[in-house]
Formats: sequence, structure tokens, C-alpha cells
Amino acid sequence: MSQPNSMPRVRHLSLRELWLRRARRPRVLPGSIRRSLVLTDAALVLVTLVVFLAGAYGLVYRPQAHGLAASQMEVSSQQVEARLNTLIQRVEAIAHLSHDWGRRGQFDLDHLARFNGLYRPILERGPDLSSVVLAAESGRELLLLRQPNGRFLNRLTDPQLQPGVARLLTWDARGQPEREETIALDYDARQRPWFKGAMALASDEDIHWTEPFIFRSSLEPGLSAVVRFVSPDGARHAMTSDIKLTDLSRFTHRIVAGRTGFVAVLAADGRVLGLPRDARFASDEAIKAAVLTPVERIGSEPLAAAWRLWRDSGSQDGQLIEFSSGGIGWFAVLRSIHFGNQSFWVATLAPTGDFTPASAWHALLTAAVAGGAIVIAWLLAVRLSRRFSVPLERLAEESARIGRLELEQPVQVRSHWRELNALAKAQEAMRLALLHSTRRLAQARDTLEVKVEERTRQLADAKAAADAAREAKARFLAHMSHEIRTPMNAILGMTHLALKDELSAPQREKLTKMERAGRHLLGIIDDVLDSAKMEAGKLTLERREFAIAEMLEDLRALIGDSAAAKGLSLHFDIDAQVPRRVVGDPLRTSQVLLNYASNAVKFTEQGRIDVEVRLLEERDDDVLLEFGVRDTGAGLTPEQSARLFTDYQQAEASTTRRYGGTGLGLAISKRLTLLMGGSVGVESTLGEGSRFRFSARLGKTRQAGVALGTASTRGPPAGLSGRHVLLAEDQPLNQEVALAMLHDAGMRVDVVGDGAAAVRQVAAEAYDVVLMDMQMPVLDGLAATRRIRELPGRRSLPIIAMTANVMPEDLSRCRAAGMNDHVGKPILPERLWDVLQRWVLQPPPDPVAALATIPGLDLDDTLARLSGRHALLLSVLRMFAGEHVGDAQAMETAWRRGEHDTLGRLLHSLKGSAGNIGATSVADAAAAVETALAEGASAARVEALLAALTERLDGLLDALRDRLEPRQVTTS
Repeated sequence: MSQPNSMPRVRHLSLRELWLRRARRPRVLPGSIRRSLVLTDAALVLVTLVVFLAGAYGLVYRPQAHGLAASQMEVSSQQVEARLNTLIQRVEAIAHLSHDWGRRGQFDLDHLARFNGLYRPILERGPDLSSVVLAAESGRELLLLRQPNGRFLNRLTDPQLQPGVARLLTWDARGQPEREETIALDYDARQRPWFKGAMALASDEDIHWTEPFIFRSSLEPGLSAVVRFVSPDGARHAMTSDIKLTDLSRFTHRIVAGRTGFVAVLAADGRVLGLPRDARFASDEAIKAAVLTPVERIGSEPLAAAWRLWRDSGSQDGQLIEFSSGGIGWFAVLRSIHFGNQSFWVATLAPTGDFTPASAWHALLTAAVAGGAIVIAWLLAVRLSRRFSVPLERLAEESARIGRLELEQPVQVRSHWRELNALAKAQEAMRLALLHSTRRLAQARDTLEVKVEERTRQLADAKAAADAAREAKARFLAHMSHEIRTPMNAILGMTHLALKDELSAPQREKLTKMERAGRHLLGIIDDVLDSAKMEAGKLTLERREFAIAEMLEDLRALIGDSAAAKGLSLHFDIDAQVPRRVVGDPLRTSQVLLNYASNAVKFTEQGRIDVEVRLLEERDDDVLLEFGVRDTGAGLTPEQSARLFTDYQQAEASTTRRYGGTGLGLAISKRLTLLMGGSVGVESTLGEGSRFRFSARLGKTRQAGVALGTASTRGPPAGLSGRHVLLAEDQPLNQEVALAMLHDAGMRVDVVGDGAAAVRQVAAEAYDVVLMDMQMPVLDGLAATRRIRELPGRRSLPIIAMTANVMPEDLSRCRAAGMNDHVGKPILPERLWDVLQRWVLQPPPDPVAALATIPGLDLDDTLARLSGRHALLLSVLRMFAGEHVGDAQAMETAWRRGEHDTLGRLLHSLKGSAGNIGATSVADAAAAVETALAEGASAARVEALLAALTERLDGLLDALRDRLEPRQVTTS
């Protein structure tokens, strides 16, 4: 007999085989130790030399280069600073002299010859001074300008008496007048920055230095030193001494820093005042065009880079900066020079190669020393390696022999080195230990193989026995359920019919108690079956739209009479945030709520019972609702509360004797709640009462519409009267019960006793609904249903299963055969009315609308691709559900066996198919597993993603089967 889950045979390698495999690896060639010693010694010498050279470079060469650069560049910078200081001192001396002359009245605006006589010699002897300007507070101005050709020019303006014009007088080099003319000129000295700066001086003794600017008279770049004084007549005047910056650039153009470096003068805003040494600035015109240009635009990348780096690093005065520009290393130093209210920066730059302290001869000598050291180290290493190599090579050969498990011959190696002799002795000890272990391992291997085979056989037998026991238990429960429900149907049915007759009060009381006892027994049977279904993992939840308020109305109808009989007030409270309609399993939700409420009525003697519904959490596709039942009963102790939700457990042993029950209700409620994505709990105070609660995650409705289910009624709906029904039932007693109920509803009933007769009757007559027993002679209910579905015009005829077979396998067979719903035996009138009202009085729901409620399934794009053809959509979805029904098991098997290629093909196919039908959640989950496999993720990560994919795929397939087949059958 085959063992389906037996473990594969594992071939155990012997220790000798393992060692032989390892010994087949490439051997180290003789002499490699010798070469290794030689190379190691040489490498040590080389590393030592490299460390020495690196230390010499970092501790000697580099600091020396920096020091040399700093000192030489400082000399170049000081030359420019000295030039600037001399120029500034000379100009400030002239400015102070002008202040004293003006205050004493030695010149004024009315005596041109005296003014020229004083300042023309100064301009002639001071080449850096290009012009002087005298301006009064009234706006009158007098300019004396030395022109490049040696002539002098006066400009006289008076914006008050002669606005818009200027008088120009030209003098030759001997001071003789040459030309006089009047030109149009819109000029007012009082509006010039230099005049305003002079008027703003705190003291007449101070000097105001202007920002560098372009002189309006000569169109040359420069700057001015301005003084303010009061003439003897009490008028305030401003006097400028103008410096041409082209003279400064001629000087800086000649300065060399290091061997090839340069010096430049920069304003605080980065404009160039003194140009660096560059062939482009050899002419006066080139200098005039470049002065006052921003440093980034003069075409000197090293100077621009040094300025940016210095500015970004904090603008430290005198700091030596090292940087690279254009593949060349540079040093740069920027030093400040201050005069008056102005600050300039002297930038000195030079390539780092200008300050190399060592010559090529030094480098050659260093290389020769290093080469000689390496040669000596090589010779010493060769000599030492020979003394080590011979015994080590012999030991390597012995190790290879032991590695091949050739253990019979002892190790015989002799050496002049004590350590090598100790190694040979240790190798011999290892040989002896391996020889002993090999012999013991061979014996253990033979024993282990026998034990593994025996244990594998035992596990397979145990699994087969467990499977057989589980199957026998399922068959027993199904058989017992059918055998008990069949007579129960007659008992409850006849009791229900008898209660409709004229009875005396004692008779009615006895029959009422009989009906209650029968319903109680039916509840016990249902609890046992539900527990068995959950234990086997075969209980599935329905997903359809229902109304919370209607479910509570059903609850009121079921427990209202019992509560009123005990004088208990019953209250319902639905929070305003709770959605009116949700998607889930209304039967199982109401089953848990009914269990709580029934217990509350049972264990409460006086007071009230409150049923509450609250919103705990809301997400895009679903909500988490909490249902609570509060009573004013005796309450529970903490110990009693802790064991309530376990099988066959009640608060105390006397509870069963006093109130009845199996103790399964709360345990089943807990398992159902977990299936609905929620939890259970109880808060209780002894002597005050209890509050039992459970939560359930329910879907949101996507569109408004007619409810798929309605509240159950206590009597037959009026709309059933006159409807034509076919009853297929072979048991006369069951026929009598069903006929009486259907006649009470005013329905026209035809009765047949086997499935073949039912098929003939449906073919001959038009019925509103068919009630079909599953077990009948000639042709059972399943086969009859399949044949009816093949009849023309009978695919939409409602066929309701009416049988005592209520196990999950029975319900699945009903759906597969084409039945729409299920009424379990014993037939409860309210359940029968609910089913008939749903299928006879209400039109069947649109299958596409029902499919739209499936979480994670977006049909809008799919319908658009299919041109809105609903029939084609249903066909595609059925094809998907059929093709991928075994994918979860196949993917798990492929992963467990390490067949990653097979797993990848399954994932790729599932991802594409799911994407085509709009199942984005399944497609995304498949893509996540595919990506994890491609990236080599850990096994735990892949298994977690596979579990999530399986959960989503199973949920989608269950929902598709529920909506694509006729309606999900539900237990009564």
C-alpha cells in the first residue's frame, strides 16, 4: 500500500566518502609555502617602505611645502599691500592738505587760476592721482583733470544758475589756455555718492573713501578720498582726490608669487581692483575693460575658485588654502587691507608645484634605497623559506593522505624544528582518532538508516489512521444528523400543524412545550454540527448585503416573547455612525447575537436587556462593528468569565441542570467571530449583571439597491398566496407537514415522490418554485436538479433543497447541482417563509452587481475591455475560478520542494490572469512574491508573502464560487 506523505529516501554518505570528496579538490602545489614566505617577507619590507614614505610625505614634505608657500606668498602679498598703503597714505595726505587749504580760504570756486596753480603740480607729480573736484553745498562744482596726453581740463557746473550745461576749459602742458566750450550736461554734484558721503561724515577731520566706480569725467575705474570743510565765508564744501585703478593693475600685473603665481586685489563684493599677471591684461585698454569686473568673469578660473572656496569656508584673513583647479593643485592666501571705511583683499595664488622642496635627484635616491631593501629582503626570505619548506611539504603530503582516509600507515616526519615535530605528533594522533571514529560511524549509519525507515513508516501509518478517523467522524456526524433531523421534521411539523387546530388550554400548553423542547434539541444538534464543521475547517462564511436594523428586528421577533414572558424590557441602540447596510454573513452574525441575547433572557430574572451596535473602525472597503448585549442578571466572577468561551463550559455545573444547554454556544460564537475578523469578550460584575460583546469586520456596500435578504416573519408572507409550487418528497409524513405549511400560505402545491417524476412535472408545468428533497428513489434530488437545469427555460427556476443533510459537503453538492438555496430539516416555518419570500417574491439579484461587492475585485476596467458584455465577463470569471482553483496548493508544493522555476511560472500566470479580471489585490500579492524571489529574499519573507497571497486567492475564489454559482446555500 502506498504512503502518500512518506518521506523521500535520503542517501547517507560515509565519512570516507565525505573525506574523499574533499580530497578531490585542487591540491596546493609543492613549494607554495616557500613562495608564500618569500612573498610575505618582501611584502612586509614593501609595506614598511610605503609607510615610511607616507609618513615622510605627511610629516615632512607636506608641512615644508606649506611653510614655503606661506612665506613666499606672504612676501608677494606684502609688496602689493605696501604699494596700496603708500598710495593710500599719499592720497590721504593730499586730502588733509586740501582740507586745510580750503578751510583757510587759499582756494575757492571763484578763482580758477589759483585753484589750478595749487593742484596742477600735485597732479603732475602724483601719477596715481588723476583728478580733484571741489563742490559747494550750493551745487557749484570745479573739476581739474589730468589727461593722458599731458593736458589739463577744467569743468565748471552750477545747477542753480546754469542748469543743464557745463563749461569746459582745456590747458596745454605749460598751463596756457587752448580751448573753451559750453556743452549740455545734466549734472549736479550734490547727487553724487562721494558728495553725500562727505556730507555724512561725523567730523570734518575724517576722510570718506568711496566704493570703486567709473569716473564720469574720464570713464576710467577708480575711487575717491573725500574731505569736508567750511570755507571762511561759512559755506560747506566737499573736496575729492581721485585715484585711477589702472595704475594699481599695472603694478599687480608685474608681481609674481612663487615661480609662476600671481597677485590680485579684490573688493569685498568680489570685483577685481588689481588684475593678476596675465598676457590678456598687457594693454591699458584691456586693463580698463577688466577692472571692476566680478572675479568669476575675468577668465581666471584659479582666482575664481580660490575666491569661492575662501568665501564659503568663512572668509578667514591670511588662511592658507589648498585646492585644485583645471587638474592643477594651487595654494591661495587672502589678506585684508583697511583704509577709512573701505576694505580690500589681496589675493595671492601659486601652483603647489612651485614649492616642491625635493628635487628629482632626491626622488631617484629614495627609489634606489627602496629597491635595494626589497632585494635584500627577497634574498633573506628565500634562505629562510628553504629551512621551513621541506618538512612542511612532507606534512602537507601526510595531511592529503589522511584526507583520503588512507589511515593504516603512521605519520613519519622528522625536522630540526621543535614546533614542526609537535605538529607531526598531533597529525598522528588525529589519524588514530579518525580511524576509530570512521569505524564507529559506519556502524551508527547502518543503525540510523533502519530507524529512519521505521519512523517514516510509523508516521505514515499514524497519518493514515488520523485521516481515516476524521473521515469516519465526518460520516458519522452526517449520518446521525440525517437520522435525527428526519424524525425531528415530523415531530416539529406535526406539532406546528396541531397547534393550528382547536385545542384546549392544557393540550395547547403541552404541545407548545413539546415544540420548544424540539427546537431546543434542534439547537443542540446544530451546535454539535457547527463545532464539528469548525474543527474540520469546513465552515465557510457567506458574503452578501444585509441591513443591521432588519437583523435586529429579526432578533426582537425571536426573543421578544421570551423576554416579555419574564417581564424583561428589551432595548435596541444603533450608533448613528454605523452603516445602514453592510456586506457579510447575516446568518452567522445573527447567530452569535442571538446566542448572547438568548443567554441574557435565560439568566436574567428581572430588569432589562440592551442590545447595542457601535462603530470601532472604518477603512476604505470595510468597517469593524462591535455588537454588545447587556443584562441585569446575576453576573459572573472573574474565574467564571475566563472559561466561558471554551467547549462544553458553563459558569458552573448547576447551570446545565437548571437552564439546560451544552456549553457549546459561546465557544461556537467565539470561533465564528474569529472567522469574521473580530474578537469576543465579557465584562461582568457579580450581582449586577454582564455585558457580552463581539466584533466583526464587515464590508461596505458599493451601491444602493434592494436588499438581498429581508427580515424573517412569524407567518407566511401574503404574496405567496396563489403561487404554484412543486414539492418533491418521498416520505408521506414529510409530505403531509410540508403540504400543510404551504397550504397555510395559500400556495398551489403539486406533490411527486421521486426525482424522475419531478423532472417530468417541471417539463410539463410552469412553477414559481421547486422544493426538492435530496434523497429520493429512482432519481435523487441532485440528479433531478441537474436534469431540470438542462430543460429549456428552466435555468432560472428557483430550486430549494429541502433535506436533513446539512454538512458542508452536502451544501457544496447542492450548489454544484444547480440548487439556489437550502431549507434544513426539521422545517421551521419562519425559515421556510424567508427562503420562499427571497426567491419567489423578489427577483434574483444581478450577478454582476453581486460580483461588484467582492473586496479587491474592480470590474469597471474589465467590463470596459469587454465592451460592457456581462455574459462574457461571467464566462471569463468562471474560467479564472476553474483554472486557478489548485494554484495555492501547487505554489506551496513548489516552494517546499525548492522548484523555484515552477513557482515563478505559477506566479507569473496568476499575476497576469488576476490583472486581466481586475483582481488587483491578488495580482499585487503575486507580484510581491515574484519580486522577493528575484531579489533572493529570506525564506521567512517569501513564506509570509505566499501566505498572504494564498489568503487573498482563497477568499477571491470562494467569493466567485458564491456569486457565479446559484446563491450560497445557508443552514437553517
